[in-house]
Amino acid sequence: MCTDAYRAALTRDFSSTAAPAPAPAPAPGQRPALVAAWLEPRIHQVSGVTLREALKPLPPATRDSLLAARAAIKATGAS
Repeated sequence: MCTDAYRAALTRDFSSTAAPAPAPAPAPGQRPALVAAWLEPRIHQVSGVTLREALKPLPPATRDSLLAARAAIKATGAS
């Protein structure tokens, strides 16, 4: 059975050695260059729904260039 002093010491020791909280993840839409760089080589195999959702937060110029690349692939009949 633990005494109150022992319990307090354990709590104090464990709370002081806890790992720091991780940095918060960036909000969606804050890294458009990373999204575009990931999508570009995979544009021929990404589903339409995935593409639509990935393009939503991108700037219009980037969105248009990725959509044009997708349209060119679809026009050639490649899957």
